[in-house]
Amino acid sequence: MTTTSRWISAAVISTTLPMLAGTMPARGAPASTTVAMACRASTPIGSQYATTPSAVVNATAPSHVALNGIYTERIMPPALTVPTSLGGFSVVHARDLRLRMRVYGGAIILSARLEGGHSPGATAAITGQTITLDAPAVAPAGTDVGLPDLVIDVLATGPRGSTIVTGVPGTSYDDWSGQATARMHAFFDFDVHASCFVQPMGAVLSSTTIG
Repeated sequence: MTTTSRWISAAVISTTLPMLAGTMPARGAPASTTVAMACRASTPIGSQYATTPSAVVNATAPSHVALNGIYTERIMPPALTVPTSLGGFSVVHARDLRLRMRVYGGAIILSARLEGGHSPGATAAITGQTITLDAPAVAPAGTDVGLPDLVIDVLATGPRGSTIVTGVPGTSYDDWSGQATARMHAFFDFDVHASCFVQPMGAVLSSTTIG
């Protein structure tokens, strides 16, 4: 299902960076990760379609950070092109793109923000070490959407020698990694909801060692 093959979109609400002591290391070279997904699309009449799309995600984070240091990570999603047809039906638009990412290890996410791109109405919720990204804007069929970069500030709290990993969580269609909705048209308009999770589980976007 090509609608979800580039579902990875990013959008965040800026939060206030607490006054915490630490160093801000320079970012390293971008790392490219191919994130493969198992996706299932469901129609209102109960029909289901399965597919296994993939997309390349670039991330920039330092290789090392001092204990109690603060570093910045930038996650750069791929561009989104909304298809004009799907499963033999016409696509009207795509909307409600969602993505979950998680920071594993001894770390606290201090803030998250958007830079570049355009995704009207985009928001994010930081819950513990998980960021849920929502991009609800309607993207008409056949259009290209420039997605913003996700920039997060992270406080390293784990023991020296341990590793902080940013990855994509998700183990099933219910415990999802990403979601999207497409408005389709046959004799009438109807919505197709897609839910995806990473395959294999545990896709790693970046890793930073606490020194």
